[in-house]
Amino acid sequence: MQRDWRRGESPVGRDHRTVIFYHALYVHQVRCREISDQREMAMHIVISQTWCRRLIVVAGAAILLGVGFTAGCVVAAQPHMYNALNALQTARGELQVALADKGGHRVIAIRLINEAIGQVQAGIAAGS
Repeated sequence: MQRDWRRGESPVGRDHRTVIFYHALYVHQVRCREISDQREMAMHIVISQTWCRRLIVVAGAAILLGVGFTAGCVVAAQPHMYNALNALQTARGELQVALADKGGHRVIAIRLINEAIGQVQAGIAAGS
């Protein structure tokens, strides 16, 4: 009956080369187990990083949706002001392409529309 030196039994009766061989084999197996454990840990870290990235993406998307919804509510809260702003901008564009022979009234109208656009924008900002 042979004794197993890895379990604390004495290697008496074995050739020293055999003992050295078994010791090297044992050290190799221990190192392989350590490498395997390290690989497992590395995979765990990679999986954790992947989940963290997914969580960040989902949280970012939720924040963007919340901000978009809130901004949409703010914009929707003043539809008449935005309609007036669009109408003034359209009127200014029409006056700018009109013929210039209006006795200076076209230029005065453009100036007044620009002032009105500024007032409407200030009203929107104050209401937000």
